[in-house]
Amino acid sequence: MEWNRVKNELLSSVNQVEIFEKEITTDRNDTRIEAIRNNTDSIVINKYLRLLGAGKSPYENVHLFNQEAEKAFGEKNDIVAYDAFGGLFAVKGTIQYFAPDTLEWENTEKDGDDFVRWLASGSLRGFYSCFLWDKSEEVINRLQLGQGILMYPFLWAKECDIDAADKKLVPYRELLELNGEFYKSFQELK
Repeated sequence: MEWNRVKNELLSSVNQVEIFEKEITTDRNDTRIEAIRNNTDSIVINKYLRLLGAGKSPYENVHLFNQEAEKAFGEKNDIVAYDAFGGLFAVKGTIQYFAPDTLEWENTEKDGDDFVRWLASGSLRGFYSCFLWDKSEEVINRLQLGQGILMYPFLWAKECDIDAADKKLVPYRELLELNGEFYKSFQELK
C-alpha cells in the first residue's frame, strides 16, 4: 500500500486530520493500517481520535500503547486507535470498538482498510455524536498527548447525561485503568 495514497485519503477528509509523519517513509505496506504504523508517529482526527503509529510516547506507539492496555484489561488486543473518551479500536478479525458507554467490544464490521477509509468519511461525526456535548470543543481543544476526558457519572451509567456530566481531563492511563477494571468486573458478572 502506497503511503502517499493513504496520507492523501486522510488529508482530503471532511474531518480535521493532523499527521505526524516520519522523516523517512516507505511504500512497503500491505495495508492502510500498516502504512500508518510504518510512516507516522501517530495521526489525530478531530482532536479526539488518535491512530497509533511508531512514535516514542506510549500514547503514539502501537506497541507501547498495547502493553498499557493489556495491563489495564488483562487481555491482549491489537489496538490500532483510541479516542479521548476511553474508546479503543482493535483488530480482532474485523475492527472491534471498545465502547466506553457499554464497556463491551462491538464489531464495526470493517476490515482495517475500510476502517481507515471510514475515518476519512463524514460518518465519524455521527459515530461520536453521543459522546459530544454542546461545548465539547472547549474541553477537546485543551487535550494534550496522554490525556483523556473522564466523565461522571461514567458514560456507561444509566444516570449519565452527556450535557450535564462533570468532565475532567485526566492522564489517559487513569481512564484506561478505570475502564479496564470496570470491564473485568462486568465480565465476571456474566
